[in-house]
Amino acid sequence: MYAAFSLSDIADGDAEAAGARFITEVPTFLVRDALVASRDGGEVTIEVTPQAHAEAQQALTGIDTIRDDLAAAIFRHPGVVQERAEKNAARRLVKAFLKGAGVTTQTETAEWGEIRRQQAVAGMETMIKDAYAGRKTQMKYELVPITLPVEPVLVDPHTRDAYNDSFVKHLQFVGWQHNVMPVASFDAGTTEWALAHLLDRDPTVVWWLRVYTNGPAYIPTIDGSYFPDFIAVDTDGTYWLIEGKSDKNANDADVLRKRAAAEQWARSVRDDGQFGTWRYIFATETHIRHAAGSWAGLLVVTNPE
Repeated sequence: MYAAFSLSDIADGDAEAAGARFITEVPTFLVRDALVASRDGGEVTIEVTPQAHAEAQQALTGIDTIRDDLAAAIFRHPGVVQERAEKNAARRLVKAFLKGAGVTTQTETAEWGEIRRQQAVAGMETMIKDAYAGRKTQMKYELVPITLPVEPVLVDPHTRDAYNDSFVKHLQFVGWQHNVMPVASFDAGTTEWALAHLLDRDPTVVWWLRVYTNGPAYIPTIDGSYFPDFIAVDTDGTYWLIEGKSDKNANDADVLRKRAAAEQWARSVRDDGQFGTWRYIFATETHIRHAAGSWAGLLVVTNPE
């Protein structure tokens, strides 16, 4: 069966790409001909001579009105429902669409010509229509709140220290500064272990939590469940789902499916608006190295949606 269509299925990047088609004005021209009359005896002859075109003046519309027009175009589609989450998603898509069309904070006062306006509205309608037609057959999911972390946790006095002992796969480590839990274990040194240290050291990360496979927190997928590596909160109050993956496995089919599911999940939660701002970051070994221990650097090299 088809899941109910949601605007959260549409990524910002898709809307931005659609808007990029309307980054320039569409001029209109007046076609001008010169008419030269001559008389030869009793007959009059009219000769047409083409002249250079002149650009016609179009009616201009402000960005605020364009924004309203684009939102109205979204909700004209019968598959889009008038609900809070969809309205939030529509605002997100309009913002991304206009970004693609070159609208920035510096150009908010600009005006568009009538042809550009009409074509942009038609472009938005086409994007929504295509997204609806391309929706996949899938199960319908719902958000189920759970409590994390699960406590209590007993700490062995001989547990290794995260900052003074070398990494060992699957062993618990203590000594974290911003981990919600007193201990954490990891599957890989170049991804999970490295990310944990980046999160723990960076002052813009308020706290982080290791998520374990088969725990209570997961993202449902078509073929099972996806357990990202971490949840973290930054000083802006944004919640992050974080996945570290080796370079050689980053493009595996199952990894890409899980990544797409997590990105769609984060969009859905943001659009829903009840649980704060959630985003997903997918970091390979190369991304982590290039971030050089900085959360801001990791965001730059991974460019999450």
